[in-house]
Amino acid sequence: MNGSSSSSSSFQNINSLHDVILNYVETSGYASTARILAKTQLTHESPSNGTTNNGNGGEEDNMDIDEDDIKVEDGLGNEGKRLSDKKGKGVMKGGLSFSERDLEDIENRRVILNHILNGSISKSVDLLKTYFPSVLDDSLEIKSSTINGFESNYINPKYPSNHSIPVLIKSTIPSHVKLNLQIQQFIESLRQLNPSSSSSSIPSSPSSSIGSLGNSGTLSSSSIGLTHTLSAAQGLHSEAKKLSPDIRAIYLQEIQDVGALLAYADPENGPLKGFLSQDRRIRLSEMVNSAILKSQGKYTESALEAYSRRTTVLYKMMSEFGLDPKSNWTTVSGESGNGKDEAHLAEYWKQANGKPFSLHNFVNSTW
Repeated sequence: MNGSSSSSSSFQNINSLHDVILNYVETSGYASTARILAKTQLTHESPSNGTTNNGNGGEEDNMDIDEDDIKVEDGLGNEGKRLSDKKGKGVMKGGLSFSERDLEDIENRRVILNHILNGSISKSVDLLKTYFPSVLDDSLEIKSSTINGFESNYINPKYPSNHSIPVLIKSTIPSHVKLNLQIQQFIESLRQLNPSSSSSSIPSSPSSSIGSLGNSGTLSSSSIGLTHTLSAAQGLHSEAKKLSPDIRAIYLQEIQDVGALLAYADPENGPLKGFLSQDRRIRLSEMVNSAILKSQGKYTESALEAYSRRTTVLYKMMSEFGLDPKSNWTTVSGESGNGKDEAHLAEYWKQANGKPFSLHNFVNSTW
């Protein structure tokens, strides 16, 4: 299930704006959108295949809402089951090419990410073992007594003091991914000490408060829950001790901090509230998403993100060397087909008033 795919394994296959967008939704795991865009591309290129285009070309009417991708609380749907037995049959021609297998992999990845966003860590781990087993297979790691160049990129990074971001978030090493998932499972077990967290109307939202154990149901159920939680904490220490010394120190500190949640009556308003934030679930899902893509031999960053970074660096270098980034044609009123775009660029530089180029401001400009 971890074989490489022809879809986004190389940016060389990207030759249109449509491909850039399709690569982005695939990398981000927006399964339904990827399938619709792929289908739309096929419709544009083969209008005589029995599908009728609308007046704007394609099937844009079906692209207004991607409910499967944005409604994370409904991410418990098909439990990652394959939607079709078709294997290898292409559904898009030209540029990026998706097989039915590629689209099913995206759909399985989305179900896993939704489970993480909902706090159902055990379900996400089960599906990872089923569909992407190498993501958590630490036997595939290259063992070393010292930190190699790859790992050194993750040593001593800066994290928010409230722990809203898991440690080593950029790593795709199986033991790091697995331990971060185990830590999150420990956090989710803490939520269950308060019955109100499991009866919330919004499954993906953290509980209002873990509260005191004396107010969490009967004494026996509270004691059992606490026993399971403490056992999970011991398991975290055991897993961390398997890591190399520098990495082990990072995780042991994280485990010590997350265990301190038990000392607070209202941890969601305390100094460690980031552990219980939805932001932490989101960042963990991004880590797992990258790990899955890496296991398939794909880029963990979309072409759109890569192009944005390159553009920003290019303009920054031009500014440092005192080069005027404005091309002559950005001031042309324009009688060609690109006249409107040229006018937009000219207006942007006018509003910038000599300030360095900012891709964020450029994209958000209203002109």
